[in-house]
Amino acid sequence: MCPQGHLPGVEQAGHINDVVEDAPTDRRIQLNSAARKGNSFGSPWLGSYASGVFSFAHKTDSFVHTAEIASIEDINKAIKQRIQSLNPESNRDLSEIKSNLKQLHDILRLPILDRVLELSGLGRSMSALGRHARSVVRTGSQGNPVSWLDKGRSWMDILCSYLKDMGFPIKTLPVGGDELPQDILDVIKKTIIQERIKRWNYLQKVLLEFQAEDNRYTSPNFKLRYLESVYLLGELIYRHNLLPPDSIKEIEIFKPTSLFKMIEYHVELLFSRGKEYFFDMSDSVIPELEFLTTGNAVKHFHRPIKDLSARDQKHAVYLVLKIILRHAPWFSSGRNGWGISPWFEDIRVRFTRDGFLEDADRLSLAISNNPRNVDFSDDGNTRTIILVDHVLLYLDDCPEAMNKMNNRVAFQVVFYISNFLREYYHPIVQAVDNRTGISTYAQFDFLRGYLKFFRNRFEDPSSLQKPVDLTSLRMRLDPSHITKYFIEWTDIVTAREFGHLDVFVRPKSRPPNFSPWMGQ
Repeated sequence: MCPQGHLPGVEQAGHINDVVEDAPTDRRIQLNSAARKGNSFGSPWLGSYASGVFSFAHKTDSFVHTAEIASIEDINKAIKQRIQSLNPESNRDLSEIKSNLKQLHDILRLPILDRVLELSGLGRSMSALGRHARSVVRTGSQGNPVSWLDKGRSWMDILCSYLKDMGFPIKTLPVGGDELPQDILDVIKKTIIQERIKRWNYLQKVLLEFQAEDNRYTSPNFKLRYLESVYLLGELIYRHNLLPPDSIKEIEIFKPTSLFKMIEYHVELLFSRGKEYFFDMSDSVIPELEFLTTGNAVKHFHRPIKDLSARDQKHAVYLVLKIILRHAPWFSSGRNGWGISPWFEDIRVRFTRDGFLEDADRLSLAISNNPRNVDFSDDGNTRTIILVDHVLLYLDDCPEAMNKMNNRVAFQVVFYISNFLREYYHPIVQAVDNRTGISTYAQFDFLRGYLKFFRNRFEDPSSLQKPVDLTSLRMRLDPSHITKYFIEWTDIVTAREFGHLDVFVRPKSRPPNFSPWMGQ
């Protein structure tokens, strides 16, 4: 499964410390000087020399460059953590996949160092290839060991012989010295780029095959972390131009159709661990655009989703909602099995039916243009309006028709449906809201602030020990909405739906540590 024919020693060219040691003497003095002058930035992936470069760059005047260097380090740490977490469990194919993933990550160290050097004003390190060769042994094109520092031959003779064996036209051979001729240097650059492309295409192909096979219950943890690793590696390549422009343009997993498939695959892999565990996992997914573009659990999807059109972003959120609804009910209800309430089931069926988005698009546009001309006898319009009406009433009524855990999740799922409808079909929600006479906007704003507060605490553990006055979540609203009914409703929601019994009784106490889905 591993791509063959790569340049001997290319993997070693990817190790930053090796590259820096290979650099010309004056460049090494620069790097060491930068390391001594700077405070330790701490870059275990790039090594001690590069850490000095990071520190040096952080002291430059360019905030943009500093932010980009920090971004490089952040992505690399995330990739390394995920690669380390991959457990092939003695599966030879998975072990090979992990090995190839790690090798490409290592190979990319050289161009990443080049980028860091450029950002820090120290120039590029490509001349290192023409100064020294490494004392490493690799297998040549004929399967024989190749030493770049063989005592009987110069390293450059061996390199030229290897390139000729590989079929590369070498026009000039060096007479002496350490400098590589330009034609050989060009061949090396081309070979390294080809190696990157070959390995990247292989890794991407494996991920696409995993998704197409849909065997999500076999090694789900490996496949999930592999998906995250490949997307983060692709992000590194995309952001810092580590492949030729044509290759970057053709990265398949960033195209909308493939991205939708991978978002679905990601969520399904989470559910494959057991649907009753999905909502209490630290890496669970929240079905809203803000989370999909900022949440720690889906960091690998942030930029691709941000780059989607508004219409495609809507489809991405709808897709996650549909998958979560597809798995309901999520918890066993004991003697009653896995039942869910008829009210919730009605909302689920109406929201996930084929053609819902098209009907909602058409109705929303019609209401925006001229509400008086809307055909409310149209079947699609009627079903859409009934859905919105049922969603608003469900949140207002807080029904207790299911067991405690199903009830908690169902209430939040309906809230996120409401959030989706308000975000993308506001004219419909406003039209229905005006008919109900319920203060649904105040309810929605309170729930959004309440859920976001606990999600932010979960994403930032440093805030967990701080006492917080949660009464501000309802008092910050329009005073005209703070009615006796609304106050009673907030008490019922927090106590019954989330099990937070004293949120407003002891407002200065430390709130419990809820998961993103309000589990403890």
